[in-house]
Amino acid sequence: MAERAEFRENRKLNLVFGVVFLGLAALWAIILFPTGVPGLNRDTTALLLAIAAMAGFGLWRLSRLRRTDVVVVLDRDGIIDLRLIPDPILWAEVERCALVVGMKGVRHLRLILRANSQAAARLGKRQVAVNDLVLSGGGWGVRGAIARLAPQVPRDW
Repeated sequence: MAERAEFRENRKLNLVFGVVFLGLAALWAIILFPTGVPGLNRDTTALLLAIAAMAGFGLWRLSRLRRTDVVVVLDRDGIIDLRLIPDPILWAEVERCALVVGMKGVRHLRLILRANSQAAARLGKRQVAVNDLVLSGGGWGVRGAIARLAPQVPRDW
């Protein structure tokens, strides 16, 4: 059997985000409406929607705790990110791997695909973001697996 690395969603991260956002929603509700909602106007509606959005995001993150399936698989042939497409992206189709600084200075992995590759045609784009920070092992787990399993692919880390 060929060597491969499998990554699941980071359950601890889902738990922390879920609890924090539910807690923030409850705290905002208590601080902003200590005696209940006085009446619906534009401001209270906007505040209630913001609180509901935070609570909803927290519940969504907590619901993801049940997910235990593998979402990213790397081997010597390529990478499969089931969050993008179920088909593998072959390393031969990857021009390079880049570590890109996104919002608030958070780094994430980006695969730059060759212009004539099948993966680029299937995805309809040449750059693919792989959100590796929300996976088990964090960013260094996925990046380390790429360095170990695909040393021929140029990378900037």
